[in-house]
Amino acid sequence: MVRPMNDVRTPGWKAILAVTVGAGALLWHVLACTESPMAFSPGGKDLAFVTMTPYDLENLHLAGKHVYRLCVRPGDGRVRVVAETRRFMLTAPTYSPDGKCLAYLRIPLLTDKATKKLRGQAEARAKMLGDLPRVEPLDMPAPKAPDANQPKTKDLVLPPFGKTLEFCKGVFAGGVAPVELVIRDALATDVVLATTTIDLPVFDFANDKPGESLAYLYVLARPQYSPDGQWVYFCAGKVVVAVNPKTGGQKILAAPATVAMLSPDGKMLAALHDKTVLFVATDGQRTTAVRWEKDLSASGIVWTDNQTLALLSPDDNQVRLHRLRTDGQLVRSTTLPSPKVTADLSTGELAIAPDGKHMVVAYGKEVQFLDANGKVLRRWQSDKEMLSQPTFAPDGKRVAFKRFAGTDKHSTVSQIVLFSPEGKRLSAEALPPPPASRPAKAK
Repeated sequence: MVRPMNDVRTPGWKAILAVTVGAGALLWHVLACTESPMAFSPGGKDLAFVTMTPYDLENLHLAGKHVYRLCVRPGDGRVRVVAETRRFMLTAPTYSPDGKCLAYLRIPLLTDKATKKLRGQAEARAKMLGDLPRVEPLDMPAPKAPDANQPKTKDLVLPPFGKTLEFCKGVFAGGVAPVELVIRDALATDVVLATTTIDLPVFDFANDKPGESLAYLYVLARPQYSPDGQWVYFCAGKVVVAVNPKTGGQKILAAPATVAMLSPDGKMLAALHDKTVLFVATDGQRTTAVRWEKDLSASGIVWTDNQTLALLSPDDNQVRLHRLRTDGQLVRSTTLPSPKVTADLSTGELAIAPDGKHMVVAYGKEVQFLDANGKVLRRWQSDKEMLSQPTFAPDGKRVAFKRFAGTDKHSTVSQIVLFSPEGKRLSAEALPPPPASRPAKAK
């Protein structure tokens, strides 16, 4: 026989299980300053991206609150809208290695009625789980009260056990949703070649914030093809997944994780979660976990070669660029210039040219164009607009940005702006006006 002893449990467990709140609030603030990633075609002619109108991270789970548009900027610079919807969230797209296909995720959104029903189900399941009970055999003496000087439980699991437990509880309480991987013809973009449905926990009903996970998904999800074009890798619902668009085959490679990036040779995935860096072999045979004591920018993770990952980190009121090998060894760390404008250093977005000769770090109202050693070649600054998601063309001669007009939560992406690696502005193409600002059609 066993009996619960909830009032005398070791205090360290509560500390482990409470870590979600603070980290989630911080990341939510960081996400509010960025947009979704972009992708150049393999030849560098076309640029594909998704926009959300208005750019507002509240109520992302509700259908009809936002308009999502999949767009392509071809070589002539005239941006065209490929798909437009209020019923689904669309994530950043990616091109296949041969440039013939576009892949992205499509997540069905909810009505108020469905949200209320799912919230009730989640609350009922959460009550079933409750808190972790402590049990003791009846013939044992009652445990003594915890010593105030006794060290609390330290979570040394990678990824942290508390985070993993909270993830599992969230999946049980909130359930999974049908996420679609959509493959379009990159030339005849109105043609959908294939769709594959993957059940993933993209709604966070366990914490009664169903749209919060979607905010991470919109800003951080970056689908990527394997070099042979057989698999598409992405992180969604804190799960790193690979999907074969032709066969529908699926592989789960890591969980929980916040963001994931595929190495150039497709043999390794780098995933971040709660100050943990994971190197996951795509064949599933090996995972190397590295504990990181400092904060890391979720938008500051870039492969520099098949064995080295660059990580952007705010460190003691300065910005550090770390290079980490897949065996967990730190190669070197470089201190980068801090932005001259007021900015949260955790919002830094990192891009590195394919040849490694130039870097760009964007902080919204300031963009730094740097050489390989971290020397600033030019700064772009503005009080009235922001540049987001720096993306190098394959030849390294252009850097594309999304331009925000205004900084409040009702702003939207208005232009695609291109710069040289040294920071010289090359061109700017306006996007078609968002649906809310279009003139009404004549009846």
